[in-house]
Amino acid sequence: MSVCPRWTLVLVVAAAAGGLSTRPMQAQITATPSVFVAYVNHQVDEGFGDERTSGPVLGADVRVAPTSWTEVTLTGYAGTLTPDSGQFDARRMSDLELSGSLFATPWLAFQLEARARSYTTSLARQRWLSLTVGGELREPMFDGAAQAVLRVGLLPAVDVSGLPSPNFAGTAAAGFQFLRAPLTGSVMFSFERYDFPTTSNGPRSEQVAMVTAQIGVRFPR
Repeated sequence: MSVCPRWTLVLVVAAAAGGLSTRPMQAQITATPSVFVAYVNHQVDEGFGDERTSGPVLGADVRVAPTSWTEVTLTGYAGTLTPDSGQFDARRMSDLELSGSLFATPWLAFQLEARARSYTTSLARQRWLSLTVGGELREPMFDGAAQAVLRVGLLPAVDVSGLPSPNFAGTAAAGFQFLRAPLTGSVMFSFERYDFPTTSNGPRSEQVAMVTAQIGVRFPR
């Protein structure tokens, strides 16, 4: 069967264009493993006054960017929070998060995150499962060597063992990321707020504040 020279030329050009477009997409795939340390302040108000615990946690994450407009991050951390007063117990805090980002522009991303968290004391273990929907703004600074970051999100689905779901749950974070290839780093402040239904003891609320310092290496370098 003969092939028209015109269609032969079209097929050759299409194959060449496809090869050129495939190579940049492959080159865009990056992976950034990181380690971090954070100081956590956890506050619970059950209607009898604040119950405060705080302490450092250690963690690690892996961020994979399959393309220039998508990112997937797996994060885990754990540590012991000690009470500010002797009337409360110390608790072990553990957290595992899986999040995805879709960039509408280089400076604006929409985010979805699933989280499993637990607080363990000598008497019990409380489990938290949640889903966060939010966005992130990034503003380049210092000729691209750093960027300011602002994140906000709502938690439409929160399940807490032993408690009703909160009426409101929200989160926010702000800080700076540093990009000096192949090293990356960040300093962030984050805040979470949960307001639960009022019971016979009064309104219940919880909040978690964290200051995090992180460093990682981007591959390929």
